Amino acid sequence: MIAYFEASVSGASGDMLLASLIDCGARFKILSEISEVLEKILNCKIKIKLHDVKRKGIRAKKLDIFSNATFNIKDLPKILDKIEEKTYFDREFVENVFKTILDAEKALHEKIHLHELSNVDTIIDIVGFSALINDLKVNEVFCSEIEVGKGII
Repeated sequence: MIAYFEASVSGASGDMLLASLIDCGARFKILSEISEVLEKILNCKIKIKLHDVKRKGIRAKKLDIFSNATFNIKDLPKILDKIEEKTYFDREFVENVFKTILDAEKALHEKIHLHELSNVDTIIDIVGFSALINDLKVNEVFCSEIEVGKGII
């Protein structure tokens, strides 16, 4: 199966990608399993809410992940080991995504700011994406050019 993500208009967040995969038939339970493991390891609470929305006449799923828990990036291998005991995901893909984000942080800032990278939501987004792609038996993923928006700081 092939997955195609149209991100040229609204961009793509982890929550949006996960919701779209669930809307295509991937099991929501997989995200619950990942969050249960994280709650035990990090001694935190995580709430994941999935609901239907309609935006500009288009129906979609919306996923919200609530947690203010963080983790030390050095603990990522141990965390992934524990998640692997519960659900299958592509470990190499997940590690490469985390490395890419870390490398981007290093390139953009003199001092590394791991706000997003050390957030539990990020683990759920990245591991969840890989696990849900696997659940749907997707073997190729394509994406349009991604709208990144414009901002002023």
